[in-house]
Amino acid sequence: MVDQLAAYDGGYHKVLTGISNGDIARPEAANVAIIPFKDGIRDLENDAQDLSSSHSKDMSLVPERLSSQARLAKLIVLIATALALGVGVVISRIVSRTLSDTRKALVETGELKDRIEKDNKDLQSNIMDMLSVVSDASDGNLTVRAPIT
Repeated sequence: MVDQLAAYDGGYHKVLTGISNGDIARPEAANVAIIPFKDGIRDLENDAQDLSSSHSKDMSLVPERLSSQARLAKLIVLIATALALGVGVVISRIVSRTLSDTRKALVETGELKDRIEKDNKDLQSNIMDMLSVVSDASDGNLTVRAPIT
């Protein structure tokens, strides 16, 4: 199209120069002088019309394509959101279970500590009772009996 326009433009300037120089004095002569270049401009107009029709047809498909792409994008976002929600639920359950297990272990540890402390006190009390009996026995009192547990 650029070459066609350049050829017509060159022919137009040639005729215009002929008019300016006085070589072409009548409109009929100017019309005859431009004839070899008219086919190029007509072809240019036809090519421009064909290009315009082609682009118009292509552009008429754009809304449908955009709508299709928008639906696809919405679907992808919906799927990604559902996956993220699912992963979030799974992670929250894992964290919740881990925290629950940790809390249970801490409670059991506390109960175990309390039991060990009670057993230690009982053992210390038994040792003290035994030492008291041994002390009495060492003082010569052999009638004292040690409690057996």
